[in-house]
Amino acid sequence: MAKHLLIYLISLKLLWASISVCAETRFDEVLALPFIEPTDVLAYGEHPDQYGLLWRGPENIARPPPLIILIHGGCWLDAYDVKHLQPLASHLFAEGFNVWAPEYRRVMGAGGYPETFDDVAESIRFILKNQNSDDSWALVGHSAGGHLALWAASEPNLPRANITVGLAAITDLKAYASAEGSCPQSVAPLLGGDAQDQAFLYTSLSPVNRAFDSPLVLMQGLADPIVPIAQTEAMSAGAHQYLEHVDHFDLINPQRNAVNTLLTHLKRALEE
Repeated sequence: MAKHLLIYLISLKLLWASISVCAETRFDEVLALPFIEPTDVLAYGEHPDQYGLLWRGPENIARPPPLIILIHGGCWLDAYDVKHLQPLASHLFAEGFNVWAPEYRRVMGAGGYPETFDDVAESIRFILKNQNSDDSWALVGHSAGGHLALWAASEPNLPRANITVGLAAITDLKAYASAEGSCPQSVAPLLGGDAQDQAFLYTSLSPVNRAFDSPLVLMQGLADPIVPIAQTEAMSAGAHQYLEHVDHFDLINPQRNAVNTLLTHLKRALEE
């Protein structure tokens, strides 16, 4: 079984390398990328959206691989689910990590505040129960999932990751809600009102206003049309890395160099 898995991982990496790449990545292109099916689909709650996709290698080894908790974006909206992160999760798995990609209740479905945040927190607690206490792990989130990852990394009641990486993370909810585009319109339903009606939530749930006591990296493409560069610039915490000619979905496309940059950060923090 392990031999067959290794052959499959090698074949998949060759397939990623052989597919022609274009100047930018569109969301539909991400959905069309090849991926490895998760080894498990585990429920962490009773609601249909309270589950996670798990890629886990053989358990009969002396030292299990580090775990990456990978939180998907999609404007916090019910229309976008965890499946679009399967290519990135597969790539990280092929690189030697275990990967947990949780689904959560979302806006226009059963989510919003506090359900979306409760689910992210519970999904983290759930998967860490299956890890040894001394195992290293990382928290990675993209776009709205980057916001949720940064929130979780700064939440006092949650365990601390060895590293948290925000990929085009939304960090200032009030500023983002006033930006142009369709995604910023999701902030108000996420928090149950506009910045005047829900001023406390806009402030307290924005990573720019929260304290971080563990390593944090913010990766931002300079060609991103969905999350403005100002969202990363607003953060005083963490290391900031701005990537030339990188757009929003390049950050989760295994065919792009940006993912190699992500891997460098993860391996440095988790494998040393």
